[in-house]
Amino acid sequence: MTPFTTAAFPLGELAAAILDAADRANIGLAVTLLEPPGARNVYLRDAAVRLLGAPREELLHRPAVSVLISEDQLRLEASSIRSSRLPIS
Repeated sequence: MTPFTTAAFPLGELAAAILDAADRANIGLAVTLLEPPGARNVYLRDAAVRLLGAPREELLHRPAVSVLISEDQLRLEASSIRSSRLPIS
């Protein structure tokens, strides 16, 4: 069983294979939840931790957008505000 499998995020064989391939390719992968008050990382593969250059626990406890340049942070915040105003059908 992959260490990513939890009660909240059960993985099938395909998902486990994708994560394994991402590790072998040294691709940083993060699972991010978008919920108030903002996006937060709930899981980071080892390559993501290396690429982001901070301890895993620090990355998990700070806003996900904190690793982005300020212009991208502002763009995502504006996009999120626009999306929250859309009617849900």
